[in-house]
Amino acid sequence: MSKKSSAPFGLLVRGKDVKIPLESVGISGEIKGYVACLDTTLTYRNGSDDPLEVSFRFPVDEGGAVVGLEAKIAGRTIRGVVQEKEEARANYDDAIASGLTAAIGEEKTQDIFSLSLGNLPPKGEAVLVLKLVEE
Repeated sequence: MSKKSSAPFGLLVRGKDVKIPLESVGISGEIKGYVACLDTTLTYRNGSDDPLEVSFRFPVDEGGAVVGLEAKIAGRTIRGVVQEKEEARANYDDAIASGLTAAIGEEKTQDIFSLSLGNLPPKGEAVLVLKLVEE
């Protein structure tokens, strides 16, 4: 395993690295030969009276990869779609500027997965489902 970043992990207020409290965790998985397939469900809640622009940071071991993601926020389900980096960033910025909830996922370093989720409504819930594979 490579050295992990000292930055905080979890759901964070964007630009402030303030953590949103984790309410629950669910993990299911199966082993196929030498590969582990995991579904991780993480539930967070915005306890404030203001919408928050949030991002998500998750450590991924050197032999692992995020192969799917789904975010449920404010009654909307956002599923990951692979796009070129510049196109994805432009689509995300347009949605946020329009007041919509959107997400963009990026591998920031080899061992950190980062997901910008946009606006989490006041008292709103965010449910993140990550599909991971690991040797």
